[in-house]
Amino acid sequence: MRRRAALSLSLAVVVAGVPLALAAPSTAATTGFTWRQRPVAEKSSITEPSLAVDKTGRIFVCGPGGGDGAGNAGWYSFDDGKTFTRKDTVGDMADGGGDCELHYLPDGSLVTADLAVRTSVIFRSTDGGKTFQQQADAGSEQDRQWFAYDTRRKELYLVYHDIVAETEQYVVSKDGGKTWSLPMLVNSADQFAGLPNVVATQGETASLADQGYNTFSGPMLVDQKAGHQYVLYSVSSAQDNATSVGGFGPTRGIVVAHRGPEDSGFSNKYAVVSTGIPTQGTVNGAIFPWGTVDPAGNVYVVYNSSEGGQFHTYYVVSKDHAETWSKPVKVDGNPVDKGATVYATGAAGADGVLDLAWYESDDATSPDDANATWHVDFAQVRNAAGTPQISRSRISDHIVHHGSICQKGILCVSRLGDDRSLGDFFELAIGPDGLAQVAWTDNGNKGATNAPPRRVFWAKQASGPSALTTAPVARPVTRPTAPRPAAPRPAAPRGTLPTTGLDLGWPGAALVLMTLGGVTELRRRSAG
Repeated sequence: MRRRAALSLSLAVVVAGVPLALAAPSTAATTGFTWRQRPVAEKSSITEPSLAVDKTGRIFVCGPGGGDGAGNAGWYSFDDGKTFTRKDTVGDMADGGGDCELHYLPDGSLVTADLAVRTSVIFRSTDGGKTFQQQADAGSEQDRQWFAYDTRRKELYLVYHDIVAETEQYVVSKDGGKTWSLPMLVNSADQFAGLPNVVATQGETASLADQGYNTFSGPMLVDQKAGHQYVLYSVSSAQDNATSVGGFGPTRGIVVAHRGPEDSGFSNKYAVVSTGIPTQGTVNGAIFPWGTVDPAGNVYVVYNSSEGGQFHTYYVVSKDHAETWSKPVKVDGNPVDKGATVYATGAAGADGVLDLAWYESDDATSPDDANATWHVDFAQVRNAAGTPQISRSRISDHIVHHGSICQKGILCVSRLGDDRSLGDFFELAIGPDGLAQVAWTDNGNKGATNAPPRRVFWAKQASGPSALTTAPVARPVTRPTAPRPAAPRPAAPRGTLPTTGLDLGWPGAALVLMTLGGVTELRRRSAG
């Protein structure tokens, strides 16, 4: 649950090209997708829900903070989301309550990881989530953690950002999460020797001097056919950190660490870079980058970026194991100078098919616009590694949030107008039927009489193409009646985005700060 501190920075725009170009996408303002949705429970006031669906269709949703403020809250559904049953996990030390990560393994067992700052507390279920048994803890002190499983090696991985060392690390389990190895580095030796990047370029090694101040760990991806592994994370720059008030620069680039099937270690190179000099570059990957691999081995990085002045959702793709990357493809439907999106998530289905989701405001000047209204939006991209065809849909049938979405992590201060009630991410998964499912935090009804202030919503695609088929959509699907005209957007000055970062030049002090921050967050949740 720990997140970095942050400061608002003005954003300048410079457009840059990158080596591998995709053809311009075709778009469909589609209504071919419909959704059924419901809260997992009327009392489900958690943020940052994680979502997993197994090969039989069993669903599990979890998030930070159980009923007593410790451990993780969870809900399982074995009837395709018609009903959800609550099942929390609390470790023997009664701590944790941070980010919840979960993964269904090939044998049908479910593993969860509860962020306790000092480590991740691991639980394992052999009945889909009805009951859990605590396993050995995984890893050292850490921030956001992610699972991945390699079917070729039969290894389960937990990757995370080490708080004290400010490095990307991982641990391995060869017995389905029961026991874990000692931590190992994702970072490579050349990163320790590299100088700060005044202007980073795509394919360049990411210096640890840039990573140290402001790093957000994304997921680990595994190419199950060819055995390639990838770890994503976004970083700032040493120059921005040095010139920003307080020393916290914005996230300027996204790094993909790659390890081939015969490699012993990872290479760490930029897949997404900021344009221009550091203080005039765009923000990329705020807060977390996302990624996925399709069955053909194409690797996708999905992220939010201020390229163009407003925050939108993009992806880049590599067809050669992270050696080269395409130009960014914008997937949301607003013009580049209108609206805002945050917290991109997604998954690959068949070759070249992506299902993506994000929070979108059509009227925001930036994510910190106090007057914005937000929905959960969706896009399905076909031929994503060639000439993309993008079909879009609005998942939420109501406003899910009013006001700003704070990007400062645990240092968001409500009395100063910061709003972190949605947390820092949400998740999409594709079920065995090829239909998208999404779990998100929703407080759009706040202020309504007797309405819960915040709930976790779950939605599933009710109609529209399966992500597991490769056939292109023949034409945009239109409504039987003319769509209502879009409401005019208010003319407002362009906002600035609070960025994120934590100076850990003094590791011991930083660890104390993070621990206190985690305790404060848990007390706040418990009080809420």
